[in-house]
Amino acid sequence: MSETIVNTIITNAKSLLSTYLTGYTQLDYEYDIESNHFKNKNKRYGFIPKNASRSEGTTRSSTFEHVFQLILTTDFNNKSDDTQQRAAVAELFEKTHDMYKIFANNALGASLVEVVSISEPEVLDDKTVIVLRSDINIKYRYNL
Repeated sequence: MSETIVNTIITNAKSLLSTYLTGYTQLDYEYDIESNHFKNKNKRYGFIPKNASRSEGTTRSSTFEHVFQLILTTDFNNKSDDTQQRAAVAELFEKTHDMYKIFANNALGASLVEVVSISEPEVLDDKTVIVLRSDINIKYRYNL
């Protein structure tokens, strides 16, 4: 069985993430972030498929707009103020923007890549880990 376009997109995205996010490793649990053990492995990433919808248009192919989620995590250690937390959030936003540019320039095996939204940062693991999720819309076509 040949690889599907969705698997190709995920494989390509994770390859780019591992190449460009120096010091980051893949999350063990991408769907249930809180199940990950962050001890000594706080800089992590995930890339998962979410909802997809068919776009109206041509009759010999189907065009889909598929949302994938990029997940980045890092740690922080607040002491007397939230300086470390602010720096961690800024780093994740910067890495998210960098990866969007890389995904868009590499197309991931699809025709169009665009960021739909970036969520508010979440704090996990007894207030020592920040999670930033961004939804990326990827458009691709299947020939009928």
